[in-house]
Order: sequence, then C-alpha cells, then structure tokens
Amino acid sequence: MSLPKISIIVPCRNEEKFISECLNSLLNQDYPKNKIEILVMNGMSTDSTSKILKKYQKKYPMIKEIKNKNMYTPFAINLGIKKSTGSVIFWTGAHTKYKKNHISKCIHYMKKYNAEIAGGTLKATSKSKNITAKSIAICFSNKFGVGNSEHKTGIRKPKFSDSAFGPGFKKSVFKKIGLINEGLTRGQDMELFIRAKKAGIKTLLIPEIESKYYPKTNFLDFIKYNFKNGLWVIMPFKFSKQIPVRIRHLIPLAFVSFILLFLLLSTLSSIFIITLVSVLILYLILNFFFSLKVAIKEGNPAYLITMPIIFSSLHISYGLGSLFGILKLIFTR
Repeated sequence: MSLPKISIIVPCRNEEKFISECLNSLLNQDYPKNKIEILVMNGMSTDSTSKILKKYQKKYPMIKEIKNKNMYTPFAINLGIKKSTGSVIFWTGAHTKYKKNHISKCIHYMKKYNAEIAGGTLKATSKSKNITAKSIAICFSNKFGVGNSEHKTGIRKPKFSDSAFGPGFKKSVFKKIGLINEGLTRGQDMELFIRAKKAGIKTLLIPEIESKYYPKTNFLDFIKYNFKNGLWVIMPFKFSKQIPVRIRHLIPLAFVSFILLFLLLSTLSSIFIITLVSVLILYLILNFFFSLKVAIKEGNPAYLITMPIIFSSLHISYGLGSLFGILKLIFTR
C-alpha cells in the first residue's frame, strides 16, 4: 500500500522548554522517515529555540527551520503550507508530545473513512506537581471546564466532529476553502474547521490518538490566557463572513453578562436579586459537584478547594474577555 508524503508544520516562538520533547515525539513516529518532512516555523524566537533547532537539523535532515517574520501562528501555518511538499499536511503545536502512531493512525483512518481531515484528542497534563498546576490541566479536559469540546473531553469511537487535535489535512482542503485567516491571532483553527464543514468537508476525530498537551500552569498566566481566548472568540466576527465560533464558546459571555446585568437591575427590584442569587447558587452546586468528582478520581480532597477556583476563574476570565471583545468591536470600527 502506497503511503502519502507528510508535511508536519510546527509553529513556535520562544519554546526552549518544550520544542525538544515535541520534535522527539515527531521523530519517533512509526511512519516511514523518508516520507516525512518537519517544517518548524520559528517566529523570531529570542531564547535558545534557534540553537536547539540547529542541533536537530544537523542530525535530522528532514527538519527544516523556516523564519516566520510575522511571528503569529496563522502566518506560520500559511507559510508552512506554501513551503510544504507533502500531500497531507499536519498542523502541530510545540507544547505537545505526540504518540508514535499519531501520523500512521490519522492516515489509516483517513483512508478508512474517506476523510479529508483527521486528528485526535488531547490530554492536558502538567509537568509540575503543584496542585494548582495540576488543577489547571484537569480543567482543560473537563466537561464543566470546556463544555462539549470533544477533542478535549474525549470520545469512545471514531466519529466526525467539529474539530480535532493535531489534525492532518489533505492538501486539497486548502485549495477548496483557502488558507488560514491571517486576521486571527487566536481561534484560527476553530474558524478553519467551521469553514471546512460549511464546504462539506468532514473532520474525523480519532479517540485512540491522544496527545499530551502542556497548558499554562501559573495561575495568573492561566487567567490571562483565558481572557485572551474569550476576546478572540469575539474578534473573528470582524474578520470572518460567517459565524466563526460554536455556541459553547459564547456561554461564558452569557454567564458573565447575566451577572453584571442583574447586578445593575437589582437596584430596581428584589426579584432581580433573588434570580441572580438563585442562578449563582445553582452554578456553585454544579461547580462543587464536578470538583467533587475530580477529588474522588484523583484521591485528593484538596481538589475540593482548588477546582472550584480554577473552574470559576476560567469561566469568568473567558467571559470578561468576550465582553471586552464586544466593546472593542463597537468602539474601534
């Protein structure tokens, strides 16, 4: 059976702590080495990332470092697509460790299901033993934390879904729907998947392909990260002709907006206070329920303290980011 040539695009900038583990996992793939090229799109790193890449290039000719002078991810992906020579293009991340069968399984299932896009799930994990860092990682794969995002929460059988992690794209996909929207510094993958679905291109999600993803572990960085994610759930509306997000991405915005609105209305009538308190109590009950499940699964009651804080911080910071995004769209037109 003839196997297609693969181009793996790795956008990166200042990834000295993670790039080696990412590249090692890609080099250890069980796919034929003569059919793989790895294009590392270096966004003008100022740390030792470039030095690390040069060492890898000397040893592994399949690795090519390409300077991404625009620094941001969408420019990196588009430049990588243009430079690629493979018929299937993988979009990967420097913060991720991939299973050795990631590529081979994607190609296998692409052929089996006649899919043009295929990828796996991610398992957020922390290298730190700090309980806050571990709680943040757990939150990223929890349904209460991220909603029905199947590539994060996991599935049991291969299925067509609205997204996938570490996806492989047949190069023909980009000829059909165009390249990455360079106006989006975040959320560009989400917008691309929606555009693909609208064009009748299905995305296959494969549960047996699970990659390790290392999220932000510092609490303040976690808040900033989610605020920016919330902001960039709204900003795509400025650059896209279609609705560029899923309903789940707007729920934090609705939650935060409801709280702020009913706080204002509570000065007019006690019914608004009662409604607000009732909703917040329901939220706290759900928060405690899912935190309790984590504590039981992990065998550590300390999660009953950390998880409610992490969950609520995610929802509120994300929602505030989206609200700020709306204000930014209104006042910067």
